[in-house]
Amino acid sequence: MKQSLTFFKVIVPFLILGACKTKQEVTMSTSRAVVVTEEQGPQLLFLNFLIYGTEESELNGAKLVNQIRTAGKLKRAERGLKQQAEAGDLLLIFADIDKKPIKTMIYSNPLLREIEYPSDSGTMGRKIEKLKETQFSIRAQVPAGSAYIMISRSEAQRNREDTVLLTSKIEAT
Repeated sequence: MKQSLTFFKVIVPFLILGACKTKQEVTMSTSRAVVVTEEQGPQLLFLNFLIYGTEESELNGAKLVNQIRTAGKLKRAERGLKQQAEAGDLLLIFADIDKKPIKTMIYSNPLLREIEYPSDSGTMGRKIEKLKETQFSIRAQVPAGSAYIMISRSEAQRNREDTVLLTSKIEAT
């Protein structure tokens, strides 16, 4: 009887504590950028921004609210992307460790919202609303070799270099 009681007092707590151990590898964040490699498999990046603008709804600043990187692959190609940038569009740039662009994604200016509404005549009308700030979310496939993301305002058709609003390292999973 004493042996079974000792067994429960000593061995069972060790079994319980051993079952609580995490199976995931614990990584400490460092000040260096994490480079996404092909060996890690496909990676998804979920980004949430707060975008600021001027009175004319021109992109003026961006703040990264959060980013989540996880293993996975997009089922469909990124939607809502433009092929050609216009002045004032938002550019998401994936860059390598030296901040050289790897891939650029073009989005319409998020401060200009197109609203459809039913008019009194029964047809649908459209109106463009200019915002001073807005939240903006992006879901993207991370290209191999990426270490940084940059948000820029396109200066296309203005014969100027694009204006970088934000640069952030891609954080470890």
